[in-house]
Formats: sequence, C-alpha cells, structure tokens
Amino acid sequence: MKVVIVNECDGISQETTTGPDGSYTFAINPDCDYLLEAIKNNMGTMGSHITKDGSGSGDLTMFKKGDVIKIDNIYYDLNKATIRSDAAIELNKVVTLLTKYPTMTIEMRSHTDSRATDKYNKILSSNRAKSAIAYLKSKGIASKRMVATGYGESALLNKCKDGVNCPEEEHQQNRRTEIKILKLN
Repeated sequence: MKVVIVNECDGISQETTTGPDGSYTFAINPDCDYLLEAIKNNMGTMGSHITKDGSGSGDLTMFKKGDVIKIDNIYYDLNKATIRSDAAIELNKVVTLLTKYPTMTIEMRSHTDSRATDKYNKILSSNRAKSAIAYLKSKGIASKRMVATGYGESALLNKCKDGVNCPEEEHQQNRRTEIKILKLN
C-alpha cells in the first residue's frame, strides 16, 4: 500500500510503498511533528501522528467494510448513558474519521458487562449507543450515516458471564463501544 507522511513544520509530504511485510521508512526532521496516512483501494485508515518528543507511533490501523473497530476509553458512569468529557475526546476521533470519509456509514455498537439482568443490560447498552450517536449528530454528522445498537451482555470478551466471580478490570473489558464499518465508499 502507499504510505504518505506530512511534515507539520513545512507541509512537505513524502510517499513510499510498503514492502511485502508491510514495513516502510522515511527520512524525518527530528524537530518536527508528522502525520501519517495509508492509501489502499477499498480501505480506510485512522492515520497516525508522530511528535518530535517521540510520542505517537508509525502504526497505521487499516479498515474495510464489515470491520469492527474498538473505540478506547469510552466509559460511562454506573447505570448511566450520559457522554462524559473523557468519552467526548474519543468520540471526537470518530467525528474526524467520519469527516475524512464523507460516504462512510457506521453502526455504533455498545456493550455491557454481565452484571444486572439481560433485559436491563440490553436497554442500557442501547441507550449508551444512542447517546454516542446523539453526540456525533451534535458535531454535524448526519444521522442517516449512523445506526445505534445495544448488545447488552451478549458479546462478552472474557469468562465474566453470569455467576462467574471476576475482578472489576475484567468486567470493564466487556463495557465497551465499537464502530462497525457498514459502508466505506
């Protein structure tokens, strides 16, 4: 695939093609920040940012129609569906992604842990997905590009189902929000 790097000091971009193993290299100025993008037919990327202080990475996440992407750090208060300020930071990344790909449509998928009843968790996760969609709409994303789905506790990532004693960290893994790419081009 083609990889593009843009020097944020002077706006100059460089392009290269990855090797068979996906590797690539660029000559950079250590005093500048850089934006990275990858380009491949029928695929998208979230891009990457590398700063002069060494934070960021050259890793590029690619996706296609049907892929499910976990959104990190979208947490909710117990038994609530309100978007918190820390979650808004992560949802703003989804706004950027949807702005970058104006024909993309997504399913906002919210999940809960196994505590509480199946029915309650289904309603709670649905309300959380709807809150995330409402936030994206408030940032100018058209509602026709998004579907909200609550999965409750039906898609646990670990053994923490009803009747299993688990630490809080493992329950947290199941309380997540993801986006599924329904349409890319």
